[in-house]
Amino acid sequence: MTRFANSCLYGAASLIALSVTSPVVAQSVSPGESASDGQIAPEDRVIVVTAQKREQDLTEVPSSITVLDGEALENIGAVNFEDYAKYIPGLGSSSQGGPGQRQLILRGVNAGDDPASTVGVYVDEAPVGSSTSLATGGRLGFELVPFDIERIEVLRGPQGTIYGASTLGGLLKYVTRAPDVDAFEGRVEADIFAVDGGDLNYGVKGAVNVPIAGVAGLRFTGFYAEDGGFVDNVFTGRDNINSNQRYGGRAQLLIEPGPNISLRAAALYQRTEQDDSALVRYDFATGNPVYGELENDRTVAAELTQDFQQYSLTADFDFGFATLTSVSAYSELETPAIGDATASFGAPFGSTAVALLREAETEKFVQELRLTSASRDEGMPLEWQVGLFYTEEDSRNDQVLTVRDGPFVPLNPTAVVELPTSYEEFAVFANTTLFFGERVSLNLGLRIAENEQFFSQSTSGPAVGLPPGVVSTVTNESNDDSATYVVAPSWQITEDVTLYARAASGYRPGGPNAILPNPANPGESLVPLTFDPDTLWNYEAGIKGNFGRSGTFGVAAFRIDWDDIQIIQIVNGATFRGNGESARSEGVEAEVAFEPLDGLTLGGNVVYTNAVLTDDTSLVVGGQDGDRLPLVPKWTATSFADYTFPLSGDVFGNVGATISYAGDRESGFPASLANPSFTLDDYLTVDLRASVNFGALRVAAFAKNLTNEIPQLGATNVGGRLDVAVGRPRSFGLLVGADF
Repeated sequence: MTRFANSCLYGAASLIALSVTSPVVAQSVSPGESASDGQIAPEDRVIVVTAQKREQDLTEVPSSITVLDGEALENIGAVNFEDYAKYIPGLGSSSQGGPGQRQLILRGVNAGDDPASTVGVYVDEAPVGSSTSLATGGRLGFELVPFDIERIEVLRGPQGTIYGASTLGGLLKYVTRAPDVDAFEGRVEADIFAVDGGDLNYGVKGAVNVPIAGVAGLRFTGFYAEDGGFVDNVFTGRDNINSNQRYGGRAQLLIEPGPNISLRAAALYQRTEQDDSALVRYDFATGNPVYGELENDRTVAAELTQDFQQYSLTADFDFGFATLTSVSAYSELETPAIGDATASFGAPFGSTAVALLREAETEKFVQELRLTSASRDEGMPLEWQVGLFYTEEDSRNDQVLTVRDGPFVPLNPTAVVELPTSYEEFAVFANTTLFFGERVSLNLGLRIAENEQFFSQSTSGPAVGLPPGVVSTVTNESNDDSATYVVAPSWQITEDVTLYARAASGYRPGGPNAILPNPANPGESLVPLTFDPDTLWNYEAGIKGNFGRSGTFGVAAFRIDWDDIQIIQIVNGATFRGNGESARSEGVEAEVAFEPLDGLTLGGNVVYTNAVLTDDTSLVVGGQDGDRLPLVPKWTATSFADYTFPLSGDVFGNVGATISYAGDRESGFPASLANPSFTLDDYLTVDLRASVNFGALRVAAFAKNLTNEIPQLGATNVGGRLDVAVGRPRSFGLLVGADF
């Protein structure tokens, strides 16, 4: 049994995969838009973003960006990721059945069950999560509860020059509301949703801002949400097993002791507790549920807890010609989870219930210093930025295998694998925008980075062939460096319309591998000691701007060439990180919003993405030239309509509807020997909403997924067992909010 023990535990751990404004695209939602009249004054149409780490008008940034502001999030009743993701062209994800288990995808840059992120996540000025695949950061994405948010910015295409590694596909940035040094204000909100065939969902949230002597402000935000389950377990007889709770809060202090100095300190805590996952048992041969469309028969509940805390200090010093910004941040992301490993280990252990406990944790320190020139509007002949970036990360990915019945129970834990790692990176970056006359500009960017990684692997237990009390430990390390670039010319055809092109490169660090000793020669490893970085180039051209009184639009065509793709590979049943060959993703993204009548806003987005391999992978991975990249639909589209109208005095009503479509996707590669692909069905959802604003009081009603589709969001097919992650069925809800 030694060969089985040495080769399978780590593989299973990876393959089991713990496991009354327009609601739109924010290109139509201006920070200056008034909910009282449903119109946008021309002078208020400027949409400010910080995509290039300076405040800019969205139309001036030569890149494909979508923004959702806080008012839009409130209007659509957004309580989780799925509620707002449909409004962002090209933003997709793979779910393993609950919050805290999401893999983000932009522009088709995805190679399957990838433990390393291809989309970066920021909260304000600081990155979140692991930079390396060894801590499985790609599978355990952090999702900030969307309350008291200034805006969500999504940048499509690689953002390596400004935001660094692991932003191959783009960036998701949460911008929280900063304290106000002048006004006392606050908001409370409560919502309740009834889910078809499931338990109630409900939540309460609140925020308050307290000014201090006109030079400082305190802002406190708190939230609690209970999401009732809707999946039943036919084995245990329990109904609605996949409930979860999310709670936490933020505290921020802003000090402005003078006109040229700003200090902002912030603390954030968010906890997610999941009782079980939203997985449904399917039959691979027929493509149908084994028991019912919302039923499974797992013998081990997939419990998960995710704790995230972040502490940051951002200081700005304005020298007139330029602003010096210092960002210091420390965060911890801890995700202990239990997976059902029965399909992989039940038969060898003679057990009907085998649990895999995984404890993933990343402690991350970030320090950034950057000097940003004043803008062209302030008389500068060119705009520039230079900066230094440093991060130090300590992670662990511990795994414990236990059997809950059968002859091996006295030997528990049957296997223990401890995988501590460290990652250290230092980078310098610079970008500049050159102006040629009033309307033509050229943006240039460069980032040079180097990293060092250390990896340790300790194993013990009878399942890995070791007697009691004996621990086997091996270590490994790696280092590499990178350079990423961007070249982006733009032409402001008119004051409201900009044509641009962009060529940008992206980079994801390589690293050391888990070590698999060769039984025939213990001094050798059956897998490569390290895996290489993967890189890509993105080429795009686009046009965006404003039209009419309040119309906005954006169209972009892109092509991405991806090389040395990091792909999970398998030797003797054990997974390791390897490099595949190449892939290509190309497509078109379009979005529009306009107001044909006073108070009526129409709009939507449509995205076509053709993401395929351009070379064969290994036989075990099973990818062949021309295969679609996993979890990437060829077509997605969303359309919406919202109408705001006066009722009496300062009372206004709003009604709206959204229709959203996602095409079919492959869960993996069809010829894979380890995880054969399953085709996830396309789906169409319809949402309705209505609200009444009584001055500071708002009452809203929602119908989400009115046609009661059961969205298929991901799948694992391991050990002959196919489980499909599903989204929330039809729900009806009420929300009451009040400002003070």
